[in-house]
Amino acid sequence: MATSSVKTKVPGVYRRGTGYAYVVSLGRESPSGRRQQKWVGGFGTLAEAKAARTRALADLERNAYVPSSKLTLAEFVEKQWLPAQRSRVRVGTMNLYLLNWQRVGRHLANVQLRSINAGRLQALYADLLVSGGKDRRPLSARSVQIVHAFVHRCLADAVRWGAVERNAADLVDRPSAPRPEIQVWTPTQVHVFLAHTSQHRLAPLWRLIATTGLRRGEALGLRWSDLDLDRARLSVQRSLVSVRGGPTFNEPKTINARRSIDLDAETVAKLRKWRARLAEEQLAAGAAWQSSALVFVDEIGRPLNPQTVTRVFCRLGAEAKLPPIKLHGLRHSHATALLAAGVSPKVAQERLGHFSVSLTLDTYSHTIAGMQADAARQVAALLDG
Repeated sequence: MATSSVKTKVPGVYRRGTGYAYVVSLGRESPSGRRQQKWVGGFGTLAEAKAARTRALADLERNAYVPSSKLTLAEFVEKQWLPAQRSRVRVGTMNLYLLNWQRVGRHLANVQLRSINAGRLQALYADLLVSGGKDRRPLSARSVQIVHAFVHRCLADAVRWGAVERNAADLVDRPSAPRPEIQVWTPTQVHVFLAHTSQHRLAPLWRLIATTGLRRGEALGLRWSDLDLDRARLSVQRSLVSVRGGPTFNEPKTINARRSIDLDAETVAKLRKWRARLAEEQLAAGAAWQSSALVFVDEIGRPLNPQTVTRVFCRLGAEAKLPPIKLHGLRHSHATALLAAGVSPKVAQERLGHFSVSLTLDTYSHTIAGMQADAARQVAALLDG
C-alpha cells in the first residue's frame, strides 16, 4: 500500500492523492501464508468508493467476486453495472440498457474487460450495422449510435470504479447517422384527420395531442385531477410507459417537462363529453370496471397500451389518406404550427416542455426557415414603403 493513502471515516475506504480507493479482503491466504487483499482506486468521491466497496463485499459474500484483471465484460455489466443502475434510472431507460446489452453481449460478453479496445468496438459497430437488429436484420445507424453511448457509459463507470484503466470507447469514432427528418402534417391535414376521426372513441385523445403537443406517454398518463376544465388548463405530472408486465408510470424527465398547458374551448368541451361517456361505460361495465383515475382508459377502465394507441392512430391516418406519420408526429405538427403562426419560441418551448428555447428552435429549424423568408418579405415591404 502506498504511503500516500489516508484513512477516511468510512471503513475500508482511503484517500489516495486527489481521489479515493477501497480495500477488501479476498478471504483466502497467499502461498506465503498472508491474507490476500484487493485494492481498487480511481474514485472521484468518497461516496463512489464506498458504493463500489459495498458491491464488492456483496459479490464476495455470494462468491461472485472476480478480480478486475480477469473480469469479463459480462461479469462487469451483469453483476455490477446493471444492478447499480436499477435504482438510478427510469424503467424505460433500464429497458433500453437491457436491449443494448443484448446487442453488445452477443459479441463481447466473454471478452475480458481489460481487453476491450477500439478495434473490437469498431468491429462490433460494423457487425451491428449488418445484422444487429431483430431476426439478424441490419441495425440502423441511429440505433448503433445509441449502442455506442451505452458502451461508453459502461466503460466510463468501469474506469471510475477501478475495474479498467481507460475507456476504449473514447478512442472510437462515433457511428455517423443522418439526422432523421421530422414528419409532420400541415394544419389543414391535421384538420382533415380530426374531422375523419370525430366519431372514433379516442377522438378526444387525438384532439388533445394536436392542440397541446403532449407526448404520447404524457397524454395517456393524465389523471382527472391533472385537469382543471373550468380554468381550461392541464398539468403534466407523469408519463405512462409500456414495459414487460404491463404499463407503468414515470416521473417527467426534466423540470421543464413538468408543466401547465392552457386549453382551447373546443378541446375543453370534448373532454367534458369524454368524461360523460366514461361514466356511461362504467355503468355498462358494472363489476368488470377497473377503477382508474386516468383520463384515457379502455372500455372497462384499464390504462391504454401506448403501442396499441400508436397503431390505431397510424391506421386512422391511412384511412384518411394522409401522409404516414407516427403519433409523435402529431406533437411535431403542433410545434411547427405554433412557430409558423408566429407564437413566441419561448411560449412554444414552455408548452412542449423542452429543456431550452434553443432545443425547440434547433428541432424545428425547417419551420424557422420558412419564417425567415416571411420575415425577409415583411422587412423589405416596410423599407420599400
